[in-house]
Amino acid sequence: MELTKLISKHTTRKLVMRSVEDASAAAEIFIAETYARLYFNQILPAKEFPGLMSSHQFLAWVNDHRQSGRPGLLQLYIKNFPQHFSPSGRWYAIYLPVALSFAREKLSDKNYVRSARTRALAKKSFESEEWVRAAAGVFGVKMLEFLAARRALRTDAARAIVEANCQFRFLVKEFAAVVGRVGKSGDPEYLARVKEMFDAVPVQVFTKVLRKIEAQSGIEYRQYLKVKPRMLRLLGKTGEREGAVIPLNSLRGYTDPLALILAFLLLV
Repeated sequence: MELTKLISKHTTRKLVMRSVEDASAAAEIFIAETYARLYFNQILPAKEFPGLMSSHQFLAWVNDHRQSGRPGLLQLYIKNFPQHFSPSGRWYAIYLPVALSFAREKLSDKNYVRSARTRALAKKSFESEEWVRAAAGVFGVKMLEFLAARRALRTDAARAIVEANCQFRFLVKEFAAVVGRVGKSGDPEYLARVKEMFDAVPVQVFTKVLRKIEAQSGIEYRQYLKVKPRMLRLLGKTGEREGAVIPLNSLRGYTDPLALILAFLLLV
């Protein structure tokens, strides 16, 4: 191969991978900022999706089932798509629509979901574009929390949001436990503990918020703002097509494995 062609190929590969990294960083922030909530039923509220899978039901399949040993959708996705992760374990979050398509296929698999009723409920749920977007939020946030625990998030903005959300969740549980004890005992020691916890919240919360604001001033956040509307469109397509994430005519001629990523970057 001529040196010029080799250089050209190497340069093209670097540019594509840089685009993949940038788009994945933006998608990671998109998931964190759009969907992170204190409770998962705030992402997928049952009252907004009557007759469809609730957040509790969907999470039961996303998570591992310890009693039966059944691996959850999250772990199965990680195992089946190692190419969606960098060598250091960071997720290419641009593949969230693929993860949802994978979840859809698994929940229709008789060998994985024995209950015909559950399979029918999943099928009906995935036919709703709005439900798919909410379910994507549940799956995406679970993935980010999984990665955060392993220090494998790629952006400061997503890390700040996920850590703040997890800390809020922990504090709420602590408040509930302490208030419950106070109500039963009326012990001054517990009352002092409640006051201490309430005093600590503003410092902890504003520290996270300041980190987020600082992160928003960078290129990561600006790239995210460009990608956000495209990601929403792609998530909607997940529920419309069997085994497809985006319409083929949106690929603009790309048929290689990077087509999904390139389409994500080029869609208008």
